[in-house]
Amino acid sequence: MTEPAFLSRERVLQLHLISLQQHGGMDGLRESGLLDSALMQPEAAFYYRQGDMAAVAAAYAFHLAQNQPFIDGNKRTAITSALAFLELNGISATAITDAELYDHDRHRREAARQGRVGGNLPETPADMTRGNSIKRGERKERGGE
Repeated sequence: MTEPAFLSRERVLQLHLISLQQHGGMDGLRESGLLDSALMQPEAAFYYRQGDMAAVAAAYAFHLAQNQPFIDGNKRTAITSALAFLELNGISATAITDAELYDHDRHRREAARQGRVGGNLPETPADMTRGNSIKRGERKERGGE
């Protein structure tokens, strides 16, 4: 696998600012180290855990949301960063619909309530992208838009 292009700290800060402008919230970095730590995890996923593009995107989403480096907009910035990473590397994030993500979450919560784990569901939403993602320019060839 070729080395992906990772998001810069500046790009993530831009995505955060755009999110605040569009959806509101207080600007500010809670702790710079929390941001830096979260941004190291996607590279660790790729280089040390041999993660694929889905795993690296999931690392952006998970660690930015978990570390909460911003005063507001952490989850929005987390998912936007994951999607921006995929787009930067030529993978369209539109291969999974919001309904599919919602259904995945609903089925997992129901399985957990009933004491069941796994089944034929993907472990994470990131697993859903494996084999489903569409490279830039492929959509028309597949009969899409």
